[in-house]
Amino acid sequence: MSERVKNRKKVMKELKKTGIWVYEYDRRYPYKYDITEVRYVLGEIFDTSISKALICIGINPSTAIPEDLDPTLLRIQKYAQEVKQGGNNLYGAWYMLNVYPQRSTDPNGMDVDGKERLDIHKRNLDEIQALLKSLKGGADVWCAWGNNIDASKRGFLREYLYEILNLFKEADKNAKNDEAHFVLKSHVVTEAGHPAHPLASITDPNKNEPEDEVSDASEQTTRKPKKKVLDKLKSFNEHREKLAKSEFYVDYIWTT
Repeated sequence: MSERVKNRKKVMKELKKTGIWVYEYDRRYPYKYDITEVRYVLGEIFDTSISKALICIGINPSTAIPEDLDPTLLRIQKYAQEVKQGGNNLYGAWYMLNVYPQRSTDPNGMDVDGKERLDIHKRNLDEIQALLKSLKGGADVWCAWGNNIDASKRGFLREYLYEILNLFKEADKNAKNDEAHFVLKSHVVTEAGHPAHPLASITDPNKNEPEDEVSDASEQTTRKPKKKVLDKLKSFNEHREKLAKSEFYVDYIWTT
């Protein structure tokens, strides 16, 4: 038996214990998780009896891969697996998506001109659209792209975010039932009015109110969300009709 087959069997054995990993990236090795320069989707299906999922949208991926999550993904995993509704688990899976799929532990390490590698953005859109079509129970969408969305050197990020959110808008419009919608949410916002990084968000997965204090996410400096910002945090489905009239509806939600 080849080492490749042995490794594959070992991975599959572990998946039965931990869940079913979903990992879309630029593959170089078919039977081994690999940290490549680009990551599109990383997620875990941990309860197949629950169709509703949690989706988090960040600015760009770091080094996390299945079975070796970074602090951000560990926070999201913990939240998804522990949040309850009526005493039962609310989600059966979680997925991490990003505005731009280039890996970088520092957002300042991202491409300055995203148009030079338009192919990875288009692939990112394709992977996100495929994921949304596969989710029959809809999802809560944890917006967490932070202040870097307004980075002056990377104006393409906001444009790319609009395109991604339009995919969610279309998926929500095509929802087959009332429980299959995609609802945009944020737990904490920055002083600039953007949804904060997951590490600057809630610590108790069953706590509905934002935390007064935030933790050590480098770009977030807010200590308490401003009331005028919180007033703008309306769920996607509550404003579907109004948002449908605006191409850049995200401005309506987040801009102070």
